[in-house]
Amino acid sequence: MSYATATDFVGMLDPGLRSQLSAESGTSQDATIVQHVLDRASAEIDSRIGTRYTTPVTAAVPAAWLKQKELLGAAWFLYVYRGFSEGSQAAAASKAAWDDVLSWCDKVASSEIELPGAARRADITSTSTIVTSAWASNDVVYTKDDWNTF
Repeated sequence: MSYATATDFVGMLDPGLRSQLSAESGTSQDATIVQHVLDRASAEIDSRIGTRYTTPVTAAVPAAWLKQKELLGAAWFLYVYRGFSEGSQAAAASKAAWDDVLSWCDKVASSEIELPGAARRADITSTSTIVTSAWASNDVVYTKDDWNTF
């Protein structure tokens, strides 16, 4: 699920990059390209924050943040899709923005940044039952020296 719409994405692009959305014929925008880059950015964001939160995030505030982050990622993926090199100034700026997004997502995943109102994954809440060990005190434990006797 994308946090941004195709209209959001196309509207944020400068005319030069918007022209890269055309179909192979070059006559009209290809909705498949737009959805592809949005889905790819969304999937990367969700895979990173999904270690801590249920995705897709539906709470209003974080979803708005994620929309902006997804748009930056989609712009980078459009550069990648169309074969621009990181050597161009615009592509390098887009890559740097995407790297910042990924860093932000990693901070969310590591609890440095909270997503207010977003649902936490049930398997990591404090009410979860965690099995720490199946070891019982009467189990035989072999040391390095004991193992050598076999």
